[in-house]
Amino acid sequence: MGDDSKSYRNGLVRLILGGIVLGSFGAAFFISGWNGLSSGEITVYRKLAPSFVAYANGPHATQFIFEIAMRLVLGGAISLLGFGMLAIMLFASPEKRNRAVRAAGDFSRAKRGLKIPWWLTTIVFLVLFGLFLRAISSST
Repeated sequence: MGDDSKSYRNGLVRLILGGIVLGSFGAAFFISGWNGLSSGEITVYRKLAPSFVAYANGPHATQFIFEIAMRLVLGGAISLLGFGMLAIMLFASPEKRNRAVRAAGDFSRAKRGLKIPWWLTTIVFLVLFGLFLRAISSST
């Protein structure tokens, strides 16, 4: 009984956190595109070339349109996926919800034998959250 309830709890946490993370990331990506569309300029980052600002009426208008469309479409799709996961978790019938949670819990690393210490997981999440906050604060 203990292993089954742990699998259920892991699946529930995985689905809820996955929905929140996907929804938040998609919303941030969509808002980035919306801000660029409303201001008429967007910064384009390239891997092996310096970044530049593309303007709606400038020499890089095609790149501007592509970046805006990509951010709006992908951000909207990702956020709908994430928040849709949460909505399904809230409004699905109890049988479907339990089946989805148990299926997500079955993919747990603990079920496959690899035990990751809780403190290591907490440190990794805190570092990633700190990097996320630093990126947000340096971009404004």
